[in-house]
Amino acid sequence: MKHAKSIILLSTPAACLTYVALAVRLPTYGLAAGDIDTNAFLDTLSRQGPISSLLGVFAIIALYTHKASVTFDKFSKRVLAVVSAILSLTIVFSGKTESQSRDSISFPWYTVGDPAWSSKRYVAFLVFQFFFISLFLYKLLIFAVQLVLKQDTINRRSKLLSSILTINIGNKKNILLSTLLVFVFWLPIAIINGPAIIDVDSMVQLIQMRGFRAWDPMTMEWLDGYNLTDHHPFLDSFIYGAFDKIGLFFGHEIVGFQLLIILQLLVGSFSLILSLAWVNTRAKIPEKVFICLFALILLVPCFSMYMTVILKDTTWVPFFLIWAVLFAETVFRLSQKQDISTKLVATLILFAVIAGLTKKTSIYVTTPSTAILLFFFSHRIKILLSALIPPLITLIIIPSLLFPVLHIAPGGPQEPLSVPIQQITKVLIDHQNELSTSDLQTISRVLKIDKAKKNYDPLTTDNAKHYGYKTTSTSKDRVNFLMLWVKLFFKYPISYFSSVTFLKDAFLVGPTYYYTSSVRCGWYEAGGYAILPEYKECTPSTLQSRIALPLVNLLNRIPPFSFLGSESLYTAWIPCLSVGACITRKKWKNLIYFTPVLFLELTMLILPAHQVRYSLGLLFTFALTIAVPFIGSPKDTNKTIM
Repeated sequence: MKHAKSIILLSTPAACLTYVALAVRLPTYGLAAGDIDTNAFLDTLSRQGPISSLLGVFAIIALYTHKASVTFDKFSKRVLAVVSAILSLTIVFSGKTESQSRDSISFPWYTVGDPAWSSKRYVAFLVFQFFFISLFLYKLLIFAVQLVLKQDTINRRSKLLSSILTINIGNKKNILLSTLLVFVFWLPIAIINGPAIIDVDSMVQLIQMRGFRAWDPMTMEWLDGYNLTDHHPFLDSFIYGAFDKIGLFFGHEIVGFQLLIILQLLVGSFSLILSLAWVNTRAKIPEKVFICLFALILLVPCFSMYMTVILKDTTWVPFFLIWAVLFAETVFRLSQKQDISTKLVATLILFAVIAGLTKKTSIYVTTPSTAILLFFFSHRIKILLSALIPPLITLIIIPSLLFPVLHIAPGGPQEPLSVPIQQITKVLIDHQNELSTSDLQTISRVLKIDKAKKNYDPLTTDNAKHYGYKTTSTSKDRVNFLMLWVKLFFKYPISYFSSVTFLKDAFLVGPTYYYTSSVRCGWYEAGGYAILPEYKECTPSTLQSRIALPLVNLLNRIPPFSFLGSESLYTAWIPCLSVGACITRKKWKNLIYFTPVLFLELTMLILPAHQVRYSLGLLFTFALTIAVPFIGSPKDTNKTIM
């Protein structure tokens, strides 16, 4: 092949340097992992990181010497180059590194290394890595496009493959059978992650639903006169409390939680299959790509593991995904100049309301996404109702009518101020002497300045907010505080950015969705002791410690699972690649389908800390995101959801 020898000569040293860079970062992690009591076989396999790096070297050389049979015009090549450069940044700048001092079960082996790599001494090496990885990704994208466009037909002699490829929104029986198939494949994960995983936030909800004295978990103030707080969504509290009572009724509390987990698995399976059915109906997606999407849901346990956790994010995400499918169907019909039925609009509103009641930030996604349609399509009255009714119900009607009757304390107004409080606290630490008296007075009406500075933590906004926020502040004080926050940004941008560096972690290769934990953990003295008392506080079950924990370690450290479960694949890679594909194919009108993804990404910039659960919406909508460039040549425009 022409230039093959030159490419090999140039790429081999670069590949070897990358291999060395990866390999030298492993000893620190290996020592930390050595303290974990795991199954010997799985733990041995999970320590083979250097071997995978070496295999990666040969893969890089093979890709460099590969000659693409698909030709690209200059515009497409430029788009691919830009996408490659953006994605390379997610690799060059590694994700979380503070986990080196812990067991690191949520981090792949290749991201936990010496923090010195980010120092000035290694800037030149980082630049070299950036260009090398960008070039590699550019070649990889060309290779991937060739594979996708190659007209290979799937062998349909297998009844299973044939039924998978015929999943569509008009075949309800096929959707049901596929849902059950996914559920069966997920059951082993539910067993090894069992009997349950109850998050610390869910413990607050269960304790208060049991009738213990209510308190605000953020301000740590008693809420006398109230039964519970809406700091965590009240609908989730009632759901968890109901299944807790079911378990108590049968004499085994854990039975109720296991029933809830089974229900979550079923609803989660259904929502994902529904999204695949819509994709297979409305987009001309290659068969092999569709099979890969289905296999990813079946075999990569990042979906199933979180469905075994009792947590507001896991309760919310299936309902949000169903809303996202309905939103995509609405956009499709509008773009095809078809009518959108009243039934479709009503269902879209219903699931937007349910999603908003199970996770508050959902409204920040569903409302603006729907409202944007007003600028591009007709049927404006139906669109306007779809945009306005959900926030009206979730933010005004229910809190004003139901909360007083049910004695529910509304969530504190400090939650939307998390990032502003964090950034202004950092300005106070760095530049308080430079602020005017009036500015300090504005801040002091909302913050206890000394306490906020003392408890400031660069990894989370919760500490400054928890200890510094004044519950006596008025709405006028908070508005003035926000206006000052905007003003100080232009004066102290470095302090602003340095205070919330944790926000980048969701977009960098590092954290994964593989998850296990203890049966229950948190708020023991406040009433947690009464929830599943037969299980030790913050202690994994036998199955969790002997199988789930080493399995998570294994998945995090070996390809391809370490990448397929990576958070950045779903928050950065898939959205960037899909947008790039739309641009190269000049599918400009299809960009409107990305509005939920856009607002999901924006909500991640106002979070109090980095946790992978915050990006579950992007994980579950991955199939819809991948399908966007293929929408426009539907397989059957006559089939409808409703």
